[in-house]
Amino acid sequence: MEDRVSELIDQLKDKNWRVRESATNELVKIGKPAVQPLIEALKNKAGGVCSAAAEALGRIGDERAVEPLIKALKDRDIIVRWRAAEALGEIGDKRAVEPLVEALKDWDEVRQAAVAALAKIGEPAIEPLLGVLKDKGRAIRGHAAEALAKIGGPAVDPLIRALNDEDWRVRACATKALGKIGDERAVEPLMELLKDKSAFVRKAAVKALGEIGDRRAVLPLVEAAFKDTHDRIWYYAVLQALEKITGEDFGKDYRRQCSGWQRQVVEEEETPYPLCEAVEENGVSHLIKQLRDGGIRESAVEELIEMGKSAVGPLIEALKDEDGCVRQAAVEVLGEIGNKRAVKPLIEALRDESWDVRECAAIALGKIGDKRAVKPLIEALKDKDASLREAAAWALCEIGDKRAVEPLIEALKDWDEGVCNAAAWALRKMTGKNFGADYKRRRRRRRRQVVEEEETPYPTPKAVKAERVSHLTKQLKDRDWRVRRSAAEALGEVGDKRAVEPLIEALQDKDRRVRNAAVWALGEIGDERAVEPLIEALNDECVRGTAAIALGKIGDKRAFKPLTEALKDENLRIRRVAVEALGEIGDERAVEPLIEALKDENWRVRESAVLALKETGDERAIESLIRALKDDKGVVRSAAAWALGEIGDKRAVERLIEALSDEDWLVRRSAAEALKKITGKDFGTDYEEWRRWWRRQKY
Repeated sequence: MEDRVSELIDQLKDKNWRVRESATNELVKIGKPAVQPLIEALKNKAGGVCSAAAEALGRIGDERAVEPLIKALKDRDIIVRWRAAEALGEIGDKRAVEPLVEALKDWDEVRQAAVAALAKIGEPAIEPLLGVLKDKGRAIRGHAAEALAKIGGPAVDPLIRALNDEDWRVRACATKALGKIGDERAVEPLMELLKDKSAFVRKAAVKALGEIGDRRAVLPLVEAAFKDTHDRIWYYAVLQALEKITGEDFGKDYRRQCSGWQRQVVEEEETPYPLCEAVEENGVSHLIKQLRDGGIRESAVEELIEMGKSAVGPLIEALKDEDGCVRQAAVEVLGEIGNKRAVKPLIEALRDESWDVRECAAIALGKIGDKRAVKPLIEALKDKDASLREAAAWALCEIGDKRAVEPLIEALKDWDEGVCNAAAWALRKMTGKNFGADYKRRRRRRRRQVVEEEETPYPTPKAVKAERVSHLTKQLKDRDWRVRRSAAEALGEVGDKRAVEPLIEALQDKDRRVRNAAVWALGEIGDERAVEPLIEALNDECVRGTAAIALGKIGDKRAFKPLTEALKDENLRIRRVAVEALGEIGDERAVEPLIEALKDENWRVRESAVLALKETGDERAIESLIRALKDDKGVVRSAAAWALGEIGDKRAVERLIEALSDEDWLVRRSAAEALKKITGKDFGTDYEEWRRWWRRQKY
């Protein structure tokens, strides 16, 4: 028997898949006598042996294989990890729960296998999965909820208890899982959540009640939606839920439809409820009003995105709103909806007075992908705002029009690292060539460059004499805010340190645009006298982002603490520029906060953290950057691969080889280039060739 088992295990190396499959089936038939040899085969790194052994062990189901299979979840080969997760699910041993929960952070194939495995293990996996619902990562929370839903009945009571958790994320995920399970025990607790303080939880409860389909939920749903006739935010979701529960068409007259369910609610109204189209229109208007409220803005944005093209017209009108937050949110939603009616209004928004709106407009145009946006985006590459220049480069990358190649090559000279990085990636995607750059050298050169006359109404720095600085300083007190702003910008371009004190005084200007220009100018001049005033400017809602950038440019370590605190800010833009600034300062204390920023919910912050960690060159960053190769967002994974290549630490080689199997071609290309830099070898993106080479190095 031993000889036969050894022969079959040797056949697992065969190049013919039919031979391998036949050998696996034979080993499964042999059963327990084959277990120990198969466990030994898990250590065999020859092509296909390890993964086939894992599959066979799972099908045999012997508990002796549990610990070796748990170790296989850390194998560098994604196929081995996938098969190991499947096998642990087949065996069903509770020892595998924690390792499988950890595997929810792995690549898609492994995650899916881990979800299925945890569902098969069942009850022992419930509490650990409930713990994962508190995780900061949206993706892993979703996978945990999916696993709990697949466990089904045994998970219902623990999930109901989780509905009382203090964390809204836990309540929302538990609600979604209960909806998928469809157990009637959840109906009454879910009805209570219709009053939850979190809009996300309330929306999830509406959907879950619709999925369960219990008629006890009808009256609470009607009450929740219609007791405030001015609030249309839940109508769309409630309609779907009511239609699922009752089987009736609620796209018609609401008075007639609701009267059978709760006559008293309808009779309080002086007019019948509107038709579905009217509800949707009113709902859009109401949601747009809610964009003014920072506490519920994110929820309103999600609702508007879900409404799709019916929201486009009102959102285009909202681009004229006097509130910059409303305009910014409207731009974001239009980008997510992707309707081409929004292209021209979004091009107009590239000239909005708010830098937030301009940046979001560029991103939105990139998502829509219409070539009408190419020329305006090329123009935006010359904007004074680095955030807009960077967003324009990414947008041109998404559109992929060859007209952008030359302007993007020019953008590689930009002083801002984010712009250079975006331009390099865009060019790489559009041309297939590597446009890597020494960004620090370029920034220094850019700062020394003469400002071209057409870029400013004032003379170039070389031509500016003492009297010109004096003249510009006087203009900082002009009655017209436009003159004051232009004077501040010109002083920044001149870079004369005699302007520092007047610019510090201009930080108290009543006009936010002037204050913003003064902050920018102080960052350009780079004088340490500006550090404390700029730290104070971090408290100014209108200039916080620019202040963080300026502090990064100056590079004074006094800014470390306030910038670290800014990493917790609710505003994505502030967190992002704080990360970039910490990378610029070069304080070794910044490494830990930057590593923590790799867990931020927004991919732009995570990407900036990757690039900032690369700048630190600290060894503590290596492991974190390696973990970033598994980020949910391809752009972050690409940046991590690039950063590891620039650092050149050989500890990254194995994980970079693994990244060659990434679904995103840009990640694969970045990993291949990083491997070439670190090892001096060049096998392109050939995963198998790199694996064979790495085995030879190790063994």
